[in-house]
Amino acid sequence: MSEFLIVVLTQVLPLLIGGTSLVGLLVERKKRKADTLKAIQDIYDEFVRDFSAQINQLKRQVAENKRVAESLGIELQKEKTNFQKLQTKYITLNEKYNRLKREFSDYKKRNNGHAHTTKPQRSASPAGAGN
Repeated sequence: MSEFLIVVLTQVLPLLIGGTSLVGLLVERKKRKADTLKAIQDIYDEFVRDFSAQINQLKRQVAENKRVAESLGIELQKEKTNFQKLQTKYITLNEKYNRLKREFSDYKKRNNGHAHTTKPQRSASPAGAGN
């Protein structure tokens, strides 16, 4: 029996003690792996939240830019219309000016280059009257 005890104490006991520390190491390893995965998941979740917030901000900015562009497009169309009206008015006035210029030139030619103008005559006032 003492041989049995010696074998147990020298060979089996260290195996049992080492075996429990081996189980402890396996449990600790799994716990570290789980902690690492949780940390990675937390980082990923934070990234997704931040990225989603940035995407939503960009969507709002794009929508605002579309509204501004549409407003500017309407304003540009009004300015084009106003420009076309002014251009038409300019052409009309220029044509009238050229027609009047030709008429005046023709008038001067008909009167031998001399425009006859009559000065209004003053009526003679009696002496001593007026002042």
